[in-house]
Amino acid sequence: MITIGELDRRITIQQAETSIESNYGEPLQSWSDLIIVWAKYFVKGGKINEESDQLVAEENAFFIIRDPKFTDTPTFNEYNYRIHYNDKIYVIDNIKEIESRTNDYLEVKTTEKNNNG
Repeated sequence: MITIGELDRRITIQQAETSIESNYGEPLQSWSDLIIVWAKYFVKGGKINEESDQLVAEENAFFIIRDPKFTDTPTFNEYNYRIHYNDKIYVIDNIKEIESRTNDYLEVKTTEKNNNG
């Protein structure tokens, strides 16, 4: 069972803004800070892929957070959110509730890509 004391990292959940077009007509995605929450952070594996002749390391990181309730909105889509932690960006892959007495914790599975491979 998760205890509140295990949430010892400050993370920022960011929300995608409406994409705009560049001067060349390409869509540009911008992000804004939605909420800062306490989290438990841990890594469960990763892999190295080759993309465009570069090695790209992927880290499978998990964050446990108290449910900030923005996931209850009808327009919620986990792909419109990401996590900023420790000067890195983590793409949200999946969010699930963790069973506890109050069911108010979420496990957020993320992927952080590193092109320094």
